[in-house]
Amino acid sequence: MSTQPGAIKIGAVLQAATNLLVAAVAGFAKLGQLPMDARLVVVGGAFIILWVSYLAWCLPLLEVDTRSALRKRRTLCAIGVATIAASTVLALRLVTEYHTVRLELRQLSPTEGHLVVFGSRFPTTLKLEFTTQQASRDSILTRSPSSWGPAHIPVNFGLPGDGRTQSNTFIVTELVHPQVLGVWFRLAGEFTNLKYVVSEVEPPDARILDVEEQRRLNLIFWGLGGLVCVVGWVAVWFHRSLLWS
Repeated sequence: MSTQPGAIKIGAVLQAATNLLVAAVAGFAKLGQLPMDARLVVVGGAFIILWVSYLAWCLPLLEVDTRSALRKRRTLCAIGVATIAASTVLALRLVTEYHTVRLELRQLSPTEGHLVVFGSRFPTTLKLEFTTQQASRDSILTRSPSSWGPAHIPVNFGLPGDGRTQSNTFIVTELVHPQVLGVWFRLAGEFTNLKYVVSEVEPPDARILDVEEQRRLNLIFWGLGGLVCVVGWVAVWFHRSLLWS
């Protein structure tokens, strides 16, 4: 009995979809092995390709005979462009948060504050050293490290040496999301003079970001998303204008 052409087409489509799914899963698994900068380039490039492909599919749909139909399709195309732009920003932010250890220094009073360390999705070991700009005047009077994350997975941290002396250096071992380390400080002088240094990071390619660096990256991501959105809307608008000129 001969095979129907329709069945052959459906089988080909299912085979292509299966191959695409397998390739996507394999690509996602390999993505985690790349440095963060490479991940951002790959994810951003993938969304740019999706955006160009969407415009190539969407713009011919605007070639209609009535203004009402054009208005509806133009609105749908604009919504699609905005959705891709927002998804691009979200994906880039998730990649950044997924693969980096984030640090936030918060001032609570003129002489008190704390440092919060958020773990990434990959176990990271690091050394934290705290100093002040003028040690004699702004010395650290009190510091109190503790685990701020879920109680069932406390942060593994300790002091160098025998741990019996007052030290402003901490070794954080295998820090991973959702673990959070908090260190509370009280200084003899202004808390703004407290500085920290991160060293001996394992694995070596792990990224450490403070709040300002995270904020700058987010601005870049939103700028890219806005550019994608504006250029897409302009393309849709000019295509409409040329059709009705």
